[in-house]
Formats: sequence, structure tokens, C-alpha cells
Amino acid sequence: MDLVDATAETLFFALARAEDAVSRLDEIVRACPFADGWVSRVDFAEAIAWGWNSGFVVTLDDLLLHDGKLDAHAPEPAMLTARGLLTARRRARRAGPELLSAAGIAWLAGASRRPPLPGPARPRKARQSQTDTFSRASTLDGLAATLKAAAARGSDATQENLNEWLALFCGRDLEAPPLLQAAFGLEAWSIIDPLPRRAFLGPVLVAHWLHTEKRFRGGLLGIEGGVRARTRLRGVVGHDPLDRMKFWLGAMADGAAAGVAEVQRLTLARLMLERRARGRRASSKIPEAINYVMGRPLVTANDLAGALKVTGTSARRLLEELSPPLKEVSGRSHYRAWRL
Repeated sequence: MDLVDATAETLFFALARAEDAVSRLDEIVRACPFADGWVSRVDFAEAIAWGWNSGFVVTLDDLLLHDGKLDAHAPEPAMLTARGLLTARRRARRAGPELLSAAGIAWLAGASRRPPLPGPARPRKARQSQTDTFSRASTLDGLAATLKAAAARGSDATQENLNEWLALFCGRDLEAPPLLQAAFGLEAWSIIDPLPRRAFLGPVLVAHWLHTEKRFRGGLLGIEGGVRARTRLRGVVGHDPLDRMKFWLGAMADGAAAGVAEVQRLTLARLMLERRARGRRASSKIPEAINYVMGRPLVTANDLAGALKVTGTSARRLLEELSPPLKEVSGRSHYRAWRL
């Protein structure tokens, strides 16, 4: 077996692992009764992982409180950027294929207040099987050659780089599985670096593309978390482009595995909370409080009181009855907040 065949074979195995992990997560999330709560929590996990990957410490409790406008001190720049990633993922979930345009990315980055106009979905070519794809060396060679050419050109003006990335990722008919195309888009983003101050938008855009392509229908796939799990392998920029795509495929597989673990954690927490509802009167608000807590990463007594139409004192009592596994994170006597 020559070197090209060996590289293609290892890339195939990385793709197969990513396909299996993402498909498993997709099925689990679609059958999950608290899918919305899981999606919201993945957004926060991605922001925390971005901080770790970028060399910043952003804690989950602080980010939750900042997002809920309950923080007790002025946020640091890393916190503001993590909040920007949260906002970008929330916007991306509401957008359609029009997000993958210059106007859509400007809106996603916060540079424009006008959302992109909805447009028709891009026509999708019939997908080939993975075996057929990898039997054609020209497909892999073409991806590698494109990435090498982009790296050789260096950096130009930001808008030119952004247009180049859009042309490479969205303007090409790649005869490859969606996850391999996603890996290509992630590596092209890291090479071209079209938005240095909003570098986190690359994984958000690729995750959005996977969602619009219906490859992952459970929301936006977590990619930063997978990169965090593979920190020691992150610095292989100078290696072969196909090795870099194997890295991104591994990151997507690890991100999907982390998503499954989070579903399992929330499922166990829900079982523990439901034990609190056993033996209660039929008029008890505990079951409704559990459903509310499962659907949100951060809960305050005022929010719960409004949702359940009870007094603030009753809402605080309900939250305290659900602790543990519910955890109070504000550390204050007033304006308290809880999370699972």
C-alpha cells in the first residue's frame, strides 16, 4: 500500500468514527424529552471550551450569571467573547441557508443589525457512498491541493478572505460525505482566518451547515468541545492537509461523544429530581418545576414564579426542595440562581 492509499484509509476510518458518533447523537437528541434544554447547555459548553482552546479561563457559573445579567462584577474581555459565541449559536439556530453569505456572516458577527433575507436552499447533489468517494483519489487530492494553495497565498484583506472561504466551502460541488466537507470547511477557515477577532464563528457556521444539510438535525453540533478533547493534537498545522482533516473529523466525533455524555448526565439528574415528586399531592407544582428546570441551563426564582404562576417565596421553596442535584450558583442571599 502506498502513502496515498494509507492516508486515504486512515481518513476513511476517522470519517467512519465521526459518522457513527454524530448519527448516534442525532438519534438520541431527537428522542430526548428535554432536547431544548440540551441544546441550550451545549451552547454554554461550546463557549467554555472555546475559552479553554484559546487560553482563557471562563467558568460555567460565571458565564451563566453573565448571560442572565446576574453577574456581580464587570465582565472581562474573554467573558464578552464567550457571550458573543453564545449569541452567534443562538442566532445560527434561527437562520436558514442564507446565513452562509457575506450578509449573513456580518449579522452573525454582530457587525450588522439587519438579518439576511431568507433565500432558497442550495440544491444538493445526490450523495455517493463512502466507499465510492474514497475509491476516487482525485477527490482527496483536490481537497488537499485546495488547502495547500490557500495556505500558500497568505492573508489579504478580511473581506477578500471571507469571500474566498465562502467560495471554497459553499461554492464547490464536492463529491464527499457531509462530515468530510465540514472538516474541509473547518481547516479552510483556520488557514484563511477571515475574521481574526471572531475566529469562533468558523465552527458555528460549519455546524449550521451540517444542520441545514440535515446531517445533524438535533441542533448545532458541538465542535469546540471536541477540539478541547484533542488539545495535544491541535498543533499539526504544518502537516499534510489530509492529516488536518482527520483531526477535525476526530474533533467532531469527540464533540458528539461529549453530547451523548451530557444527555446521559441530564437523564440521570432528571431521575433524581423525579424522586422528589413521588408521594406528592396531585396539585403539587414539583413536576412542573422539574420540566422547567430541565429546559433551561439557569433558573431564577422570579422566572420560575412567572412560569408556574406562584409567588416568589413558593418558587424559592420549590427550587430548594430540588437541591441537590439542583445547585445554587450565585452565592448570594438575593437574586439567587440555580443550575443542574
